[in-house]
Amino acid sequence: MTEQVTFALGGGREALAEVRNPGGAAGRAVLLPGLSYGCDKPLLAELSRELQRRGLEVLEMRLPYGADAGFKALTREAQLVALAEDGRALLAGLGNPAPEKPLVLAGKSLGTLMLGGMAEAGLPENARLIWLTPSLRNTALLRQMRAAGRPAFSLIGARDPSVDITRSLPFSQIEGLSHLEVGGMDHAWRHMDGDEASLRGLAQAVVGMGRWLDGILER
Repeated sequence: MTEQVTFALGGGREALAEVRNPGGAAGRAVLLPGLSYGCDKPLLAELSRELQRRGLEVLEMRLPYGADAGFKALTREAQLVALAEDGRALLAGLGNPAPEKPLVLAGKSLGTLMLGGMAEAGLPENARLIWLTPSLRNTALLRQMRAAGRPAFSLIGARDPSVDITRSLPFSQIEGLSHLEVGGMDHAWRHMDGDEASLRGLAQAVVGMGRWLDGILER
């Protein structure tokens, strides 16, 4: 059973959410996909299933950027500003209908930049964060992750352009962060050795995310 909900972003943009497991009793989760990595792609689809299996309502977002000529025409700096502003607008639109339950906010790639904007806006106490292949290179995201102040999980592949930043001291000192690096995986969560190795890398990610989810839901 699914529902659809529309959320206003900045610049006249909108995000459409497919709501899975509506009214889930264990809390709410929001999935922010990448530019070309939607919620139907393996990493986010598996995360959605793991969240639903644990009783959370899951909002799978469809973001407008890939088809937005105005956004594409912006400079990179202006795009980063717009993504952060859209993250803040979405956080306000989501509200916090069950503050006694976890609000899991998960971003993949471009989605992590929106999540960074949410972190700057001030997250509710019940927020729990998932950073999938975070876009750390030449962005403010490391600073935003350090300032978020909420329990979090991050995932990156050893062939991701940002992996060296995740191996740095400032990243390792992020409070409340559980981090997993998976060998051979790239930013699109594909393994250099092909499909079978990619499936093994996906399985590693699912196990890591599942263990972290179990930990936050037990508190």
